[in-house]
Amino acid sequence: ASFEGGPAGRAMVSRRRVEPRMKPRPGHLPIVSGPAAPQEDLFPRVMEFVARWEGGYVNNPNDPGGATNMGITIGTLTAWRKAHDKPAPTIEDVQNLTREEANEIYRAWYWEPSGASKAQDYATALLLRDSGILHGVGAAQAWVKEYGLDPWRIAARRLRVYTGSDNW
Repeated sequence: ASFEGGPAGRAMVSRRRVEPRMKPRPGHLPIVSGPAAPQEDLFPRVMEFVARWEGGYVNNPNDPGGATNMGITIGTLTAWRKAHDKPAPTIEDVQNLTREEANEIYRAWYWEPSGASKAQDYATALLLRDSGILHGVGAAQAWVKEYGLDPWRIAARRLRVYTGSDNW
């Protein structure tokens, strides 16, 4: 059913089928793109998509994360390098962070623990990777435990987190 303007501006319900007017355009967010091939590692594909928005160095004094490159904060890079017996990074090290090292961090600390590596489709993998970063891998793990790898239920749970916050 669709709604159309009726007498005196009141909505009237029509039973005719309404076809979507929008056609997908290149560059739109891919919502669902079908199942992954057996044994396909979705990490490179997800990271290629994320790189469109999480690229480049920033050091905004109003951002509590401080110096950040490709979404990796100086705090995360410090912890990563300490865990690998490397010296603490400088701001210049954050500026010069390689895509390879950033991806190592994302895979080891967010992709695997969040459950994204177990996803059988692109949408679920992208959602879990993002949830692990924004809400913590513990939240992503709990959602997978509660809802399985159902992207709709995980997204609904995540939306409840946002709508329940004081900033909504």
